[in-house]
Amino acid sequence: MVLRKVDDAVEQFKKNCIKQGQALEAGNYKVGNKSAKSIYESIVFLKANHQIDLLKPFLFEGNENLRIWSARALIHSYSSLCLKVLQDIANTSEGIHGLDAEMVISEYKKGNI
Repeated sequence: MVLRKVDDAVEQFKKNCIKQGQALEAGNYKVGNKSAKSIYESIVFLKANHQIDLLKPFLFEGNENLRIWSARALIHSYSSLCLKVLQDIANTSEGIHGLDAEMVISEYKKGNI
């Protein structure tokens, strides 16, 4: 999908974060990888249009994967808040999302994100 509107990018981001999280939990990496590509496209589009802050409300949503991707996208603008969100997930989630949150924190501290 070629993104032309900010609202479409935000909706695509949210939809694919949820879809990718479900795919990872089910072990369906083909769907997960396809969704991740769409997530990256949304982030790039939002950053290019100076609208990345529209993802901030997703830091407080119930879906862990949506929170992780949002924190990753916003970590340079809101590092303290995003690190807290990621640490909360890492501390409370025993599945793939807890590990993913730990990896994002680690990669951020190494300067790779």
